[in-house]
Amino acid sequence: GIRNKWSNGAIRDFLEGLYNKVELNHVFSDISLELKKYIDFSSEENYYALISLWIIGTYFHCIFNSFPYLFFNGIKRSGKSKIQEILGILSFNSEPLVSPTESTLFRLINSFKSTMIIDELEGIFRENRGLIFEILKSGYKKGFAVPRARDDGKEFVVERYKYFGPKSISNIEGIEEVLQDRCISIVMQRTGNRIIGNRIIDQNDTIWQSICDNLYYCMMTNWKEMLFLYHTFYNYFTEPTFGTIEDMKKAMKTAYDYINFNYFLSIDSVDSVDSVVSGDSA
Repeated sequence: GIRNKWSNGAIRDFLEGLYNKVELNHVFSDISLELKKYIDFSSEENYYALISLWIIGTYFHCIFNSFPYLFFNGIKRSGKSKIQEILGILSFNSEPLVSPTESTLFRLINSFKSTMIIDELEGIFRENRGLIFEILKSGYKKGFAVPRARDDGKEFVVERYKYFGPKSISNIEGIEEVLQDRCISIVMQRTGNRIIGNRIIDQNDTIWQSICDNLYYCMMTNWKEMLFLYHTFYNYFTEPTFGTIEDMKKAMKTAYDYINFNYFLSIDSVDSVDSVVSGDSA
């Protein structure tokens, strides 16, 4: 199994109706604030909003038809591992992985809808490219599964493991174009701010558990409205999108407009975030 990231006390309070009401926009602000403590995006402030949206989106990804990967590319000591560590703390049912097998990937995703945090992708591809590449190539979208046969004692039974879900990837060398099309790419740069650069993430800091508890609460109390917005507004009242990243952007924009309660704004209402999602300002 995976570590329970929703604390027992928060679960109990939720079930008993005692949990204090939390708005997604407040959680969004809390995530952005923590990102600013540890990661220097002073040259591209929109990245804080983008990554905060992505983290929130992981909790609702099952309602979307597709969901974009994050790809962090940069030289050593540019903050790739640090941002991945934060994603590993806050994302839905996250699993930080260094050298996973393909079986680990599709079984975790199928069983727990886990967010995969994959560091040093080039090392994984050198050791075991094959099916891992195929999982990454098609796992941004619903509908794909890995078939596996098992002997139940009487006959061989075919089981299908679905592997759609959020994935965050980082490496130094870059990725192939076919994977690039599935990703929101962020180029990491070494910071000149020593305070931010030297600040170590304390995973025992209570702020992380507080944010996670609030994220799970918001997922349980907001998913119906998020689903309604996604299927009625973006699937039926906007122009069709063609292309991998364009379709995936609908998930991010749904989360953005829901957080801001702008249910009836046009799809172009998120220009500041849209420019980052599109890679125009990278």
